[in-house]
Amino acid sequence: MRYLKIEEYEKLLRDIPDDLDGKIGESFWQNTKFTSVHGRILGLHIAYLSGAPYFVRRFFFPFKTYEGVPSFPLDIPSPPDVSLGKSLEKRRSPSKGEDTIIPFQILSAILHYSYGISGKRYHKTKNEWGKETELIQYMRPIPSAGGLYPLEIYVASLRIAQLKPAIYHYNAFDSRLEQIFGPIPLTSMEGRLEKKLPGARPTTWLACFFITAIPKRQEIKYFSRAYRYILQESGHLAQNISLIATAYDYDILPIGGYNEDAFTEELAFGFPDELIVYPLLLARPLDETKNEHIKKML
Repeated sequence: MRYLKIEEYEKLLRDIPDDLDGKIGESFWQNTKFTSVHGRILGLHIAYLSGAPYFVRRFFFPFKTYEGVPSFPLDIPSPPDVSLGKSLEKRRSPSKGEDTIIPFQILSAILHYSYGISGKRYHKTKNEWGKETELIQYMRPIPSAGGLYPLEIYVASLRIAQLKPAIYHYNAFDSRLEQIFGPIPLTSMEGRLEKKLPGARPTTWLACFFITAIPKRQEIKYFSRAYRYILQESGHLAQNISLIATAYDYDILPIGGYNEDAFTEELAFGFPDELIVYPLLLARPLDETKNEHIKKML
């Protein structure tokens, strides 16, 4: 890496078009504020949807599945016997990872305890013909606006026991991993991730989680403000993944710099139907004590 000279940096700044950004972030923030007028309109809209059986059923089943692909049932162990305080103290973004294999059970635990079904609520309602019926609302371990759960998780397997290097979708309803791309050679998978994650540090990664969002699940109820909720909820989910991985003595590196278009092309979806909002890399922290005898020699 070469640092730019002052004159090179000044030229780079001069060449940036004035309208490149256009204060898009400020515009988004202003236009998705919850005002009193917006609240009244939204209240009427939600009241209408809540009385429409079709929409109520749709709200209660926010799950995505891939039909006709190889799938692998999760092997979920008991929750880790580690206090929340210990996990919070130990949580780190790793700079170096150990060259090892993560057991499939631990991957299963990270997925299930971070975003799997954690409970059910039963609601009595009426269908289109006025007949009373009961709907099941499936709960997850994160808060979600309207209980609509717009997020999905994909996993790029690198060094996971029982899984070949490939991309899998986490089917939370059936508690399975669905193989949607690959398998391909490990070096090829690592090369693909490296190009798409310029913000990642080069080390031995075991897997990459991709948190994606399906905006229509919440737009139908909250309009454009749904995008605020999506960002909030992806943070809740990323923290769950980080703390559960930490409880099993693994580390998570959340990534802010990534190539959205390259990822959505690889995963065969794109804006506005589904978008990637948060990649997270999984590593086994390098045990520095193993190298103590080397340090003594230096």
